[in-house]
Amino acid sequence: MGCLSFVQAAIFLESRLHFPSLVQLELFRAHFLNSLAWRSISIL
Repeated sequence: MGCLSFVQAAIFLESRLHFPSLVQLELFRAHFLNSLAWRSISIL
C-alpha cells in the first residue's frame, strides 16, 4: 500500500514537471467526466 502510494506520488511529481498544472488539471477533469459518462451509460 505504502509502496503503491509512493509510486503514484512519484508519477504525479514527474507529470507535474513535464506538464503545466493547468494541462494536468484539464486531463484530470476530462478523465473524471469521461468516467462519469461511462457510469451513467452503464446505468441506462
